Amino acid sequence: RYARGTLLHDIGDAAFADGRYADADGAYRAAEPLLDADVENRRALSLLLTSRGRLERAHGYPDRARPFYERALALQQATSYDDGISQTLNALAVLHQLEGRDIEARDLLRQVVERYAGSAPPWRAHIMRLNAAAAMLRVGDVDDAVAALDAYQAAGGDAQLGVIHRLPEVDILLAAGRLTRALAVADALVDGAEQEALAGEFRAQAHLRRATVLQRLARPSAALDDLARASAQWEAMRRTLTASDF
Repeated sequence: RYARGTLLHDIGDAAFADGRYADADGAYRAAEPLLDADVENRRALSLLLTSRGRLERAHGYPDRARPFYERALALQQATSYDDGISQTLNALAVLHQLEGRDIEARDLLRQVVERYAGSAPPWRAHIMRLNAAAAMLRVGDVDDAVAALDAYQAAGGDAQLGVIHRLPEVDILLAAGRLTRALAVADALVDGAEQEALAGEFRAQAHLRRATVLQRLARPSAALDDLARASAQWEAMRRTLTASDF
């Protein structure tokens, strides 16, 4: 059960990363009864539940995502699974943001950094710190967000993380008025998204970030080109949505 369930989970995650959300949903649903029946591997079930919540969150349904995250967190706390707890708390902070509860999201992400960044793998610690910086920006703490970004970059976070996680860098650099650096990062994210053949959502977000920078640099034609590419990516995603979100 464990082997079959975790392999199905991996298949679902690969489909999610590829933007094939309906396929991801099917794999996750097939994996859950297998892992739920394997009482010796509660951590594996908790990670699957986190993925199921992420899928609902990606479709814009925080109310449907929250029960998955809450079940995952209970299992992780029961098994002292710190790495899993940090992932789930980060996901819950994203739900707070979707619901307009930005201050709660910032406070929760700060707690995650303080409690778990020191013991987490370096790449995950970088994600924690960058997400916390982005949350600071959302509530208007620009100076704190810039300071957090500087610390993240000094620790090599921007060199170690992939496109999926680096999008907030552009937002913070824009807020700081560092337009040249923001454009360089946005260029790198667009190039990386294309080279890694990331899902349409991430390519669209990279183009959207660059368009925003180009607009600030008074280059509207180039900005419109990126916006058109982002729009095309989102339109192409329609056929990959879950059945409940067609």
